[in-house]
Amino acid sequence: MRTLIRAGTLTLAAMLALLLGPDARAAISLMYQGSASGGGSFGPTAVAPSGVTVGNFTVTVSATPIAPGDLSGNTIDVKNTGAGTETLTIQISGTGFTVASGGNPVTYMNSASGTSTNAAAGQNATLQGYTDQGNAFFALTNSTGPQLGTVAAAGNTTYNFAPNQTLSSTFTQSGPFSITQVFTIRLTAGTNANLTLSTSTSAPTAVPEPTTLALVLAGVPLLAYRALRRARA
Repeated sequence: MRTLIRAGTLTLAAMLALLLGPDARAAISLMYQGSASGGGSFGPTAVAPSGVTVGNFTVTVSATPIAPGDLSGNTIDVKNTGAGTETLTIQISGTGFTVASGGNPVTYMNSASGTSTNAAAGQNATLQGYTDQGNAFFALTNSTGPQLGTVAAAGNTTYNFAPNQTLSSTFTQSGPFSITQVFTIRLTAGTNANLTLSTSTSAPTAVPEPTTLALVLAGVPLLAYRALRRARA
C-alpha cells in the first residue's frame, strides 16, 4: 500500500507541476556595484558591502531576496565623510526570479522609506527598479520609473518618498528573469542616511481550465490501479 500511495502521489504531483507551471523556488543570485561622484567605486561583486569606503562615503548594504519574485527589505546605510555635497549610486541586482504569469504581463512595484541624520533641507534620494526577461545582472530593460524621496527640513528627519511606483511590463514569461534596483542619494558633508528598498513582482496566476482539471482528476484512479498492479507483480 505504501508503494501504491508513493507511486500515485509522485505521478499526480508531476502532472500538476506540468499543469500549473515551473517550480517557483528557483535559485536566486545577487550582485552589487556602486560609484561616487567624487571618485571611487566597488563591484560588481557577490559580497554585500559592509563598511566599505567608496570615495568619501562609507557604505553598508543588506539584501534579502524573497522567492519567487521579490527583491524586498533591502537596507542601505551610507555616510558622507567628505567636506562637500556628493552623490552615491548603488545597484543591487538579482537573477533567477520567477512568477506564474498565466499569460498576463508581469507587474512590478517599488517602495522605499528611510531616515537621515544631520540632513540638509532638500536632500534627496531616488529608487528606480528594473526587470529583464533575459535574466542578466544589472540589465536595465523594463523600468518602474524613478521614485523620489526628499528631506523637508534640516536635522534628524525622515525621507518623504513619492507613492509606490507600479508598472505593468511587456513580458509574460514565468521566469527566470532579473530584478535590478538603482539607488541614487545626494548627501551633504557629515550626513548619514539609512533606507529600506523593495521591488516586488506579481501577475495573475494561471487557473486550470475546468475540462483540463477534470481530465487530471479522472486519471487518478487509473494511476492508482496501475501502481497497485506493479506492487503486486
